[in-house]
Amino acid sequence: MANGPTLKESDAVRPGPALGPPVPTPFGNVGLQVCYDLRFPELSRAHRRRGAHILTFPSAFTVKTGQAHWGASI
Repeated sequence: MANGPTLKESDAVRPGPALGPPVPTPFGNVGLQVCYDLRFPELSRAHRRRGAHILTFPSAFTVKTGQAHWGASI
């Protein structure tokens, strides 16, 4: 049994059908991705080929998932 809440994004979201284009902003073109996309560098490369200057990965890591992604000791 888990010690605390269990978060499973797949219970509430589904993959999109395609990679969206970079969004133009005053700071440059922004490639929008989510935290799980960090595992797939080809998505970042595809954004770069499509003109992204900045890549974003909004995330809401828990302590456990944050350690798994970043190797941090919290």
